[in-house]
Order: sequence, then structure tokens, then C-alpha cells
Amino acid sequence: MKTARCVAISASLNPDTYIYKILPISTDLVSISSDDCLRVLDPLTLEVYGSVHGIHDGVTCLSGFRDRLGMTAGRDGLVKCFDLRTRSTAFELSEGSTDGLVNLFDTSVTDEDDALIQVFNHGSSISHSGFLSDHEIYALSHDEIFSIYGAEAPIPTCALGDLRPHLKCEYVVDLISSDSTGPVLGA
Repeated sequence: MKTARCVAISASLNPDTYIYKILPISTDLVSISSDDCLRVLDPLTLEVYGSVHGIHDGVTCLSGFRDRLGMTAGRDGLVKCFDLRTRSTAFELSEGSTDGLVNLFDTSVTDEDDALIQVFNHGSSISHSGFLSDHEIYALSHDEIFSIYGAEAPIPTCALGDLRPHLKCEYVVDLISSDSTGPVLGA
């Protein structure tokens, strides 16, 4: 039987702060925590060498995209993407609203009205949305309607409709995408 041994210990956080997730992205470890902070850690020493505070009003999840981007979501209804090379927000997606809208923002623009790049009207309450590639965005509604949009056009380039009959399932959990597998639907 093999025995595990501790090879590194991170600096402790504030006493009432909990780490929700730690994820390897590129050559780093990235974490989100209950203090609404995204931290970038050295995987060998667990030393925090980068952080972004106030990423959400209630951060809830973290996933990696394209080996350099960290995607977060929160109770504030936003999905944010951080370029981990610079630890700045690369773009934001507004999601989860009952109005069925997915909004694409350029966060380098300070005025919110001017930062809005595109609005996609999915026509049904949004369950999940995200990027399939640098120029394609998907939307999945609470009634399992799925569409893919080009970043520059407000109409779907591919509208698959209700996925339940196609996948022979009761609901779709989410879509994940990686360079090695492409998009995968969990149902």
C-alpha cells in the first residue's frame, strides 16, 4: 500500500473563509473561495502569487477554458472569464436570467452601456451559457432548448431546439468543452 505525504501547505486564509474549488489551469492552480476571491497558486509550493478580489457577489463555481482562461459564475447571475496570464477579466457573460437574454460585454470599456457588444435573445429562461470557441457562444435554457450563436450575430447559427428527445433524457446538466474532446453535453 502506498502512503501519501504532504509536500506543501498553503498560507491560511481568514478563519471564516472556505475554499470552494481548486483547479489546475495551464501550469497553475486556481482557486475560488467564500471571500469572493480568485487566487492563482504555484502548484509546487502552494504560494499565492496572484489574486482578484470581489470577482462576484457570491462566487459559486470555477472551470477552465482553453488552457489559460478561468471561468467563474456567481449568485449575481454573471459568468466571468479571467485571462490567467494577466489575471484580469477578459470578458463577462450575463446569464441565468428569466428574460432569456445572454449579454456579451467588453470589460475593458468602463461605461456599461458602451461595453455591451451583443445581446442574444434565446427566447427562454437561461440555465447555462458559455463559450465554445473564441467566436461561438452557446445557450441552454431551463426547458432544455439549445442554440449556438456567433459572437457578432444576434441570431443562432445552429438552433437544435429541445435536446431531451434527441438525447433521450429528462434534463441536460451542462456543456463542457476542451481542446482535446470538443464540446460534451451532460444529460
